[in-house]
Amino acid sequence: MSPAEPPRPPLEAGEPVGTGTRSLSGGPATAAPTGPRPGEARGHLCSRGHLNDPRSHFCVLCGIRMNERTGVLVIGSRPPLGLLVFDDGATYTVDAEYLVGRMPESDDRVRSGALRSIVVEDRSGAVSRVHAEVRVDNWDVVLVDSGSRNGTFVASPGDPAWTPVPPGRSRRLEPGMRVRLGGRTFVFESPSGVR
Repeated sequence: MSPAEPPRPPLEAGEPVGTGTRSLSGGPATAAPTGPRPGEARGHLCSRGHLNDPRSHFCVLCGIRMNERTGVLVIGSRPPLGLLVFDDGATYTVDAEYLVGRMPESDDRVRSGALRSIVVEDRSGAVSRVHAEVRVDNWDVVLVDSGSRNGTFVASPGDPAWTPVPPGRSRRLEPGMRVRLGGRTFVFESPSGVR
């Protein structure tokens, strides 16, 4: 600036400094940040704007490497976390929480819309009316036995042995993990690769 130019006016005060998160709308963080709402999560954006699990090395939607992330977590709509692929070929996208059993629609949580139902027909009769829940916890998919009569079992990829899930306790599902309910099974498949 030369001595003949008048001084510039001071800059206006900006928005308060946030907590390291911002919304996907690009707006500033608020002074009292709120957590993610149902169906949302905190994650990193790939260079194409897709929200991803902060533990992911590749974008689950477009496959590009996540090595150029800024480290800033944003809140946005969580993409589907994987698929439940049953032994009869039926497939369910994990984009919500499910109640699995012989008659899950009889449960108040399904009738209210809090959970979706997956009806499992089992000729052995070992699947309970309300057998297990598939829940979404941030970026993880968890399985909870609902106090079923014959139990819920899991097997990690490559492991031939079935491990019981204690009633009311949750078990994180990893990609490739198998689940057994009575005489029926399903596999959790996920493109994230996070184990």
